[in-house]
Amino acid sequence: MKKFIILFLLSASKLFAGPSDFMLQEGVNSFMARANTATDGKVYAAKTNPAGLALQDKTQIGFNLNLTSYNLDDTNRTPFEKPVSGITRDNYQASKAKSVSQYSIGLSLPLSKSLVFGLSAFMPAEKLLSIYTQTSNESNYLHFNERTQRPEVYLAGGYKFTDHFSLGAGLYLSMKANGLIQIGLSSTDAESRSLIDAKPVLIPYVGTLYQNNDYLIGLSYRFVNDPKTILGFQLRQNVSGGTVPITTDSILVPIYDPAQVILGLGLKKESYESYLSLERVFWSNYKAPIIELEGDIGNLTAGGIPEKNISFEDTWTIRLGHNFKNIFEIFNGQYSHLIGIEYHQGASKDAPESISILDTDKWVVSTGLELGLPSMGKFISKPVSLNFGVQYLKLVEKSYSARNKKNTVQSAKTGGNVLGFSGGVRIEI
Repeated sequence: MKKFIILFLLSASKLFAGPSDFMLQEGVNSFMARANTATDGKVYAAKTNPAGLALQDKTQIGFNLNLTSYNLDDTNRTPFEKPVSGITRDNYQASKAKSVSQYSIGLSLPLSKSLVFGLSAFMPAEKLLSIYTQTSNESNYLHFNERTQRPEVYLAGGYKFTDHFSLGAGLYLSMKANGLIQIGLSSTDAESRSLIDAKPVLIPYVGTLYQNNDYLIGLSYRFVNDPKTILGFQLRQNVSGGTVPITTDSILVPIYDPAQVILGLGLKKESYESYLSLERVFWSNYKAPIIELEGDIGNLTAGGIPEKNISFEDTWTIRLGHNFKNIFEIFNGQYSHLIGIEYHQGASKDAPESISILDTDKWVVSTGLELGLPSMGKFISKPVSLNFGVQYLKLVEKSYSARNKKNTVQSAKTGGNVLGFSGGVRIEI
């Protein structure tokens, strides 16, 4: 008996993973580099630190439309070796990645003086779910792949125990799928069928908040999200000498969000707000999945030893944000200017085992405006504010090299930039 090995690497893209960290999706939070989300996340407080919901004393609804434009450098993996499997090389180029759009919805709903419910939802505008898989001969970005998109939904509650101390907890809704794939091949015909069952997965996260006059200290922790997708493969192939049956089960992790802990500080004054947050993301637990089909393959030969699993390093992120509130009034309305800067450490090792999925350091600068509209009788009877913002993300240029399963040294590089645009409305009820 011999082994027949087929290797797939799933790009765990966070459009997310996802889009959430690198898209303008939370209105004024994103314009301040999301530095405030560990303390006062405002209408989108349910996403990061649910204890911040306790600061929301009015019912608020927020809606944003977000657009992300990719200007990435091609990874230019060289030298390219034709795979033994015969699968053709993917002609995808990162430099020609399409822009993606997304809707964001935020809600904070006080149920009592101490208890506040919150919801944050982020939905791709063009497709509900898209997962791209790649072979070991390709190189793609960890966070930036418009071919992988998915929704994110956060449900949480925050409770104020005292005037100074609050706790919060929530559930992050993700998905997994179980399925069976049957394939039959012969010299004259080929048939296949599949059954995929999608199931919800709930990932918990918790947070705490301390407030003393104008000062805020927040701490939150989100558990790892690695919903395993179990796929059964049944392959029958007619070869010289008879029919080869192969049956196996494989476990994949097509959607992966690492565990993270965030510490945040905030200062809220009547004329301004300042925020600082430090984030630790535990990428070191990530391992790229492998599909392995095993059986009596007759005249077929093994494709070689599978490439080593991809592994990453834990990363640090620092965020700074500032809100110049009430700079001046416009028709009795209010105008605020928000700015933010953030630095994200890359998860790729300096000497990676593989260059199939790459990540590099990132600098992000964002700015935006929030305009509180004045009351206009029956037309605008509730407090309404509009927000507009832009974001510029720069990927640090870096080259990586690693040996493939044929012991050939291959190289790839990272670089480029990403532009984000967002506009939305927030209503107090």
